[in-house]
Amino acid sequence: MPIEWVCKSEAEFMHKHPKALEQPWFDIMTCARLTELGFPHVCAFKGVYVSDDKLLFAQGFANGGDLIDWVDISRKKTLNHASMSCYAIELAEKQRVRSVCMIFKKLLEAVQQLHGKCKLAHRDLSLENVMLHWPNSWRNDETILELRLVNFGMSRPNGNPNWVADDVNRPAMGKASYTAPELHDPKMADSQEAVDVFAAGVILYCLLCEDYPWLRTTNGEDKYHDLFLEADLDTFLQRRKIGTSRVAADVITPSAAAVLKDLWQHDPRKRGTLSDPQTDPRSVWRHQWWSGNY
Repeated sequence: MPIEWVCKSEAEFMHKHPKALEQPWFDIMTCARLTELGFPHVCAFKGVYVSDDKLLFAQGFANGGDLIDWVDISRKKTLNHASMSCYAIELAEKQRVRSVCMIFKKLLEAVQQLHGKCKLAHRDLSLENVMLHWPNSWRNDETILELRLVNFGMSRPNGNPNWVADDVNRPAMGKASYTAPELHDPKMADSQEAVDVFAAGVILYCLLCEDYPWLRTTNGEDKYHDLFLEADLDTFLQRRKIGTSRVAADVITPSAAAVLKDLWQHDPRKRGTLSDPQTDPRSVWRHQWWSGNY
């Protein structure tokens, strides 16, 4: 990072950029703290080094790239289906959805642990902020795949009851496609964990459909998100086009849609949680999708 921007200390950065939402020094310190805590879903802190004009932040290597890379590879495989038999296509699609379920379960488990044991909300979950690592470079078995979260520059302790007021004068957090509704209307806001849950829903849709559900979540700025707000989820999935010949409902099964519906609840107080399904009726873990009912 250019020292001209990141400065030589957190105090200097905050003085120079008082309204900055993404805080690089907090990213560095959070990565170091999570590494010290033994949080397994982080690219481990390796060190900070300084050159004449740059500050270099070194982390552990993830050999599988990020989830954008995974979606790109999945999309290329889907394009090859045209040369396959119907039976082969069906088998390939079942395997792809199984892989999505396994990967997404690992992601939610990582976020659950971040919220619970580490008491931290990420607040910038996205495809590019989830890294994949294959032990021994074995890339054909998602059961051994490790997921690692990166970019904690927007993360905050999740017990802060004044988080909305703290961020009200800053730009909208996160990327436009993943922004939860309450970030456009602070009066709706509940917990910071709920912001992560909504963003996780966007990631699930992207993994299943190999595309974003919408580009922005600001009312009136994206026709597909406006459709999502005006209709129920089933109608949205029936009308959301994928490529030239399919709609999202062709890819997202009813059992997967039940999970997505929880993650995308407009009201954060009704949104799904990552809590124990034995004690929380809103827990996303209560759904049959996780047990193989794809």
